[in-house]
Amino acid sequence: MAEKPTCEELEQRVKKLEKENADLKQAEEALILSKQELALHFLQTPLGVIEWDLDFKVRSWNPAAEKTFGYTEEEILGKHASVIIPKKFKEQVD
Repeated sequence: MAEKPTCEELEQRVKKLEKENADLKQAEEALILSKQELALHFLQTPLGVIEWDLDFKVRSWNPAAEKTFGYTEEEILGKHASVIIPKKFKEQVD
C-alpha cells in the first residue's frame, strides 16, 4: 500500500500545478494574440492572399484577392483554382 503524501508534498504539488496552469494560460493568450495579428495582416495586406485545400479549392480569400480577381469570398469559397487561372496557364496548373 502506497504511503499518503505529506501536507508539504501536497502543497508542492498544488504549487507546481498552479504554475503549470498559469504557464498554459499565458501560452493560450499568446496564441490568441498571434492568431488575431495574423488575421489582421491577412485582411489588411494589399496583396491578394488565397488559401487552398489539398484539392486546390479556395479555403479563404482576402479583400485584396476580391479586388484582384473580382469575386467576393462568398462567391469563390469551395471553387477550384481553375475559376481564376488564365486559360493559357490552366494546363500547367492541372
